[in-house]
Amino acid sequence: MSLNKKTWNMKEIAQTDENIRFFGGNRGVDLKIVKKLKTSMLEHGVLSAITIMKKGKNFWVVDGQHRYTAAMDLDYSIPAIVISKTGKDAIKDMNTIQKSWSLGNFADFYAEMGEGEIQQSYVDLIETHEQASLNFSALLNIYGSTITKFKNGSFEIKDKEFADYVIKCVQDIKPLVEFADNARFIDAYARMVKHENYVHERMMQKLNIKHNILIDKKANPAGYGRMMQDIYNYKALANTLVMFANW
Repeated sequence: MSLNKKTWNMKEIAQTDENIRFFGGNRGVDLKIVKKLKTSMLEHGVLSAITIMKKGKNFWVVDGQHRYTAAMDLDYSIPAIVISKTGKDAIKDMNTIQKSWSLGNFADFYAEMGEGEIQQSYVDLIETHEQASLNFSALLNIYGSTITKFKNGSFEIKDKEFADYVIKCVQDIKPLVEFADNARFIDAYARMVKHENYVHERMMQKLNIKHNILIDKKANPAGYGRMMQDIYNYKALANTLVMFANW
């Protein structure tokens, strides 16, 4: 089977010693969607191709893992369009596909298809996402990255020690601040934690006193910053007040 062909039959590939894999393993497969697709395929057949990339002996399903799963369950043939490029070079070929990708999809993609330290950064990010139960937008704010860099494969973890400390602080306040994993909240809170005069024990003490009174959702990071600063300074002596930023 030649790599120069633009379309392949995935049923034929599945019968070889090549490995067909999904980014993020099988966790992204929704069995309810697969069931609906199987019903449609039984009535109308396979209506569209999936998109795959090849790396080593692995074929990665970039777009269409539900269609692929449904077709294989029915023992149907399904065509595949092959993206021959890998890593960042594949991005231009995948613009249309990526419009529907979540941040988790991008993380899974680069954790498998990236290289070197960049790849490891995405692997570490996924691990932190799973362990800390923080969404990717919030984690990008903690790591000081942008969504644009994240999507184009340029995300790097630079100050891991500080990021780990912010994550610990966020985990501590989550029982008292229900929206502690909100990306806008974390944008403001991470700046507070980075301040040289921030004392986490004081923050926890004040939150335990005022968390039912002063805490509510805000429209932007500045609103969250002012709120948390007010809580931090609640009933503090004048010489112990801390202004974390010009919110």
